[in-house]
Amino acid sequence: MNKKKRYFFIALGLIVIGIFGYQQCRSQQEASEESSACSAFSPQLKTNLSFGDSLDVVISNVPNIKSLELSLDEVVLSSIKNPATVFKKRIDSSKLPIGRHALRLSALSAEGNTIVEDKIITVYAKDAPKQWKLSVVTRHPHLTSSFTEGLVFSEGKLYEGTGDLNQKGTTFVGEIELESGRVLRSKSQPAPTFGEGIAIVGNLIYQLTYRENKCFVYDKNTLALLKTHTYSGEGWGLTFDGKHLIMTDGSSKISFRDTSSFNEVKTIYAFTEKEEVPFLNELEYIDGLLYSNVFQSNTIAVIDPVSGAVVAKIDAQSLATEIGPLGNEAVLNGIAYNPRNKKTYATGKYWPKLFEIAIEKN
Repeated sequence: MNKKKRYFFIALGLIVIGIFGYQQCRSQQEASEESSACSAFSPQLKTNLSFGDSLDVVISNVPNIKSLELSLDEVVLSSIKNPATVFKKRIDSSKLPIGRHALRLSALSAEGNTIVEDKIITVYAKDAPKQWKLSVVTRHPHLTSSFTEGLVFSEGKLYEGTGDLNQKGTTFVGEIELESGRVLRSKSQPAPTFGEGIAIVGNLIYQLTYRENKCFVYDKNTLALLKTHTYSGEGWGLTFDGKHLIMTDGSSKISFRDTSSFNEVKTIYAFTEKEEVPFLNELEYIDGLLYSNVFQSNTIAVIDPVSGAVVAKIDAQSLATEIGPLGNEAVLNGIAYNPRNKKTYATGKYWPKLFEIAIEKN
């Protein structure tokens, strides 16, 4: 081996040793920083709570901290300089609605290092949902060409909103004759607009869209398009509680919106006592509770609109069994309550039947 080759391999070896040594030092440094940060919150910190529980936060290595700031969902709860003892903070249960919350500690150590530690706190419903039973009272025809996304009664009349699965311009909102299933009058939207949930407020019909970020507002009497609101995210289900429009987006999120501006004014999340309930779809507000189809299932979730707790589940498998297989998209979707006669109805996408149902609560 000549001198040039020998020097080359020696230099290469030194470089490899240097890189390896740097990586080891860096790994040790990162591990040390990780350990330091992770020791800030007490190991006994509860990250899973039941609705109504308070959260006790303990920060154990306070003597090594010059200043600290504790925040929940980006709202500062405490900001302290030179804490002298173990730091304790009880977070009131009123600040912990159902859902996930971001707890953050930002601290400056005595050595001048910044420590930022995040914890996700999940609040579940206090009680398990009850199991309510469903039975069929009677059956009415339903158009098999209707990809049902919204169903609602107003002044004793039935209205339906549809989607457009195959982009053929089948999105419409219209009045339906209950006894025959026939569309009495309708307003269509051209493809590729994909209609979603509908709700009626006075003489206005609101219709969401799937991914177009638009909410159409029609005159109920003429079906003339009056205005269009915009929003971010997807639109799925829509209902009205007498004060706010209430909307789902396919997750566990339920947003309450102003009827004039369509701005979001409140948000809740649907959880049972042990799990999140996503895929919330078509909505109906009945006697102070939200009824929501759970997409791609034959379950109707009954949700407390104040807390988000799923207070009951309704198994609607009997309806799907009677309809029989119609394809993966032809799922249960559509709940309507007629306050005039206190009757409840349910159907599905492309279903040939609209069921009047009775719900047995226990």
